[in-house]
Amino acid sequence: MVNSMALAVLLASSGENVEKENKKTVRRCCHNLNKLAASLETENHARMIAQINILLDLIVLRKPLVSASGFFDINFRVLGFILSTVTTYSIVIIQFLLNHPVESN
Repeated sequence: MVNSMALAVLLASSGENVEKENKKTVRRCCHNLNKLAASLETENHARMIAQINILLDLIVLRKPLVSASGFFDINFRVLGFILSTVTTYSIVIIQFLLNHPVESN
């Protein structure tokens, strides 16, 4: 049980980090595009602008993230949903067990 929980936390952390890096990369690309647009225009600058635009297009279209076969994204929010669901079902099971005590022979 502890191993499964540790694995879930590790996976959620990885998913969260991928989302953060995705947002950081978009910000850095936009910042670099603005800096290049303001500087002197050379052939090298035009190539760099084109490559940064391609990278931005790929990030926007593919949206890198960790998902469960495309059904849902794996991050800390999903881990919270799973934990609350397990807690709710555990409470219901405990209530059923308390209402129906085991008969001993």
